[in-house]
Amino acid sequence: MDGFVARRMHQQSNVGAKIDSVADLSFALVLCAVTIKNVIFPVWIWICIVVITLIRIVAYGIGYYKYHTFSSLHTYMNKVAGVLLFAIPVLYMIVGMESAGSILCILAFTSVFQELVIMIKSKELNRDRKSIFIS
Repeated sequence: MDGFVARRMHQQSNVGAKIDSVADLSFALVLCAVTIKNVIFPVWIWICIVVITLIRIVAYGIGYYKYHTFSSLHTYMNKVAGVLLFAIPVLYMIVGMESAGSILCILAFTSVFQELVIMIKSKELNRDRKSIFIS
């Protein structure tokens, strides 16, 4: 939401994009810490979390190696996965752990895999690239 407001007010910047990415990463880490203490996940969800995290670390590593900076992208899939992560408690209450976990894992895997492919294929860093299909 903050990126949308910044663009509308013509206040976007590279520093703001980096801060946004760090804030998103911090939010995800805090959410994980709180969730780990309070929710019991099936083993398959833990496996998905570990695989997705490892792929994201590899994508960040490739980005850092190629561009010499933290290189999180603001793709549509990253945004969808972030919104769903934020809404997961409600989704969990509506459809249960198995369905909510499946939906989130599929979207998060798609998001991180897309970011990995973009990092591998791109010649220059474009944090605002929307997807594999849109430059």
